[in-house]
Amino acid sequence: MCTGCDKAEWNRPVLDALHEFVDYISLHFYSGTEGRPMEDAYRDIDSFAGTVREVSELLATYPERPTDFNPWYRFSPRKGPIRIAVDEWNVWNVKDDKTYGLVCDYKWTDTLWVAKMLTFLITTPAIGLANLAQLVNVLAPIRADAEGARFQPIAYPLMWYRRLVKGTLVEAETSLPLSICAVHAEDYTVVALVNHYEEEMTVGLEEEFSAAVILTESGSRTLRNAFREITIPRESVAFLVLGKCNLPVNE
Repeated sequence: MCTGCDKAEWNRPVLDALHEFVDYISLHFYSGTEGRPMEDAYRDIDSFAGTVREVSELLATYPERPTDFNPWYRFSPRKGPIRIAVDEWNVWNVKDDKTYGLVCDYKWTDTLWVAKMLTFLITTPAIGLANLAQLVNVLAPIRADAEGARFQPIAYPLMWYRRLVKGTLVEAETSLPLSICAVHAEDYTVVALVNHYEEEMTVGLEEEFSAAVILTESGSRTLRNAFREITIPRESVAFLVLGKCNLPVNE
């Protein structure tokens, strides 16, 4: 892996020198949500998507596999195309204190930002891996102290995307301003929808879905009846299931 950034004048000479060896070029992405409108934080994701597109276009100028690799190196070249590793990303409200804002108390709006970011990462083919920074106490979905460990709000989209949004990415679209992604596993398809707006939205479906999980600030609830239309509550994340999937009970 080589270190990249949002500047082509850095990325190109690095890749010119290392493209035969590296599997990934890394990008970091943080957004702050405190003291600014959330729409600005959501637009940060759109801005980062532009950076990813630019890096993807640069990567396309290099061969998928090196052809004239010097045997002097005594190891093999990379085996496939170079992809992007978003090896640090999260909400980071930088502060002028002794922790620089690294010890965060996350809110539900941060949860929606994380869900939108997960949707972007899943639906972007150029991204080969992504790592949340970090896991415990520092910019963390989990806080631990002498009294024990507990989830912060941003842990919940991470947990539910891991449970349900796994399989092969399939095409999905909606005319509503929702973040959307869909994956197909062996026996079922899951569509994930993020509604970060302050009003509910009703989604019509081309097929009859069998169940849904809805995440809101007050908790999660599971719907197990068939439907072809569903209302996505304000400021929520919804997972719609088509087929047979063992859903957890309400938590």
